Amino acid sequence: MPNTRVYSSSAKHPISRGFDHSGCAARHRRGGTAARGAHSDAQEQAMNAASERIERGLKEALAQAQREEREGPVAIEKIDVPEPDVKAIRASTGLSRAEFARSIGVEESTLLDWERRRRRPEGTARVLLDMIAGDPRIAHRAPGGESAD
Repeated sequence: MPNTRVYSSSAKHPISRGFDHSGCAARHRRGGTAARGAHSDAQEQAMNAASERIERGLKEALAQAQREEREGPVAIEKIDVPEPDVKAIRASTGLSRAEFARSIGVEESTLLDWERRRRRPEGTARVLLDMIAGDPRIAHRAPGGESAD
């Protein structure tokens, strides 16, 4: 495609296909003409990383679609997870409310609402709580939890 200019929503910086942005950051640091819309090296790296993740995701989706075309759609089995007794599950871990909330990645106020049954955990939180009910040590191994002994 020829050097086509497409303007961003702010209409200040042209985004060009086939245009070399490599000098933008240097001109920006020197206060040159590209200062207003220049990309820093960190921004450029972040954009490259994001585009690589998007491309990888699209390739995975395409591969899945091709697999389904050959083999038929994938069967998805729905599982029912029972209503968890959050207070009993937390007690079985030996963690304080703050420690337990941190270990499962929720706000302490959310955990309190679950324990008092003002709200119900849904989706992945419910599955995680079911797993912790089966093995309380999971809460200690979770990223925000205490280290495993």
